[in-house]
Amino acid sequence: FGDAKAQWSFSASGNSFAFTRQHDEDSSVAWTTNLDIYTVDLRTATQSPVCITCENIATDTDPSYSPTDENLLIYRS
Repeated sequence: FGDAKAQWSFSASGNSFAFTRQHDEDSSVAWTTNLDIYTVDLRTATQSPVCITCENIATDTDPSYSPTDENLLIYRS
């Protein structure tokens, strides 16, 4: 679905946004390869990003929404 190298993606409707973030509150090291995918519902102004891959302690990258179904998001893990 689109550019497989992007670290962010908008859904076709423009209502949802997904992005990659390197954030590990539990890590005691200064650098980590644990990248996670977060989504935001853009219809809600006060919506905080929701981590959809935080259970996976490995790298998750390249989020991409389906051009026909905004409930379908693919990514590399």
